[in-house]
Amino acid sequence: MGRFWTMTPTRAGLRLPNALWATAFRRRLGVHQLPGACCCQLTNSGNGKTCGAPLDEYLCHSAVCGHGGGRQRVHNAIVALLERALRTAGAFVEREVVVPELFVRDPDGTIHERRLDLVAAWPGGQRFLVDVTVRSPFTKDLPSDNPGAAAAVGAEAKRIHYDSSVWPFAMGPAGRLDASAQALL
Repeated sequence: MGRFWTMTPTRAGLRLPNALWATAFRRRLGVHQLPGACCCQLTNSGNGKTCGAPLDEYLCHSAVCGHGGGRQRVHNAIVALLERALRTAGAFVEREVVVPELFVRDPDGTIHERRLDLVAAWPGGQRFLVDVTVRSPFTKDLPSDNPGAAAAVGAEAKRIHYDSSVWPFAMGPAGRLDASAQALL
């Protein structure tokens, strides 16, 4: 169990609101019985509406709920940790970088920017364009029961969206990494 029980996040960006933390804690402990008819209490910051979806006995809804920025919070935490790891490895790292060589032009002339989570460069000139994705194994459209399928689907979606110059860093919410993410590390 290690650091899960003994470490408190020292930076505000890695802290969870009480409701999210309680849900993550229950999932970590494997709590399968919830008192009464519990519903998701995450609130959408844009319109102020509460999700209200019933929580299933395995608390899988919290991993895929789009309200309250739950998915984005996990994504941003992974980007921050990966940035720190790359800096520790000696790279110069930029965050949220618009990369002009990846822009896509539609037949009507519309240009679509491509913004990457991280661009890491080493003093010797080696450069990595990295885009992070977090995919839940609890989504209905997942093609397999394989535990690593969610991360693999996320990596493949990034490869389709970009070209081979972008390094997908795909991860499932329980921490399973795709092969490309493992190779980057």
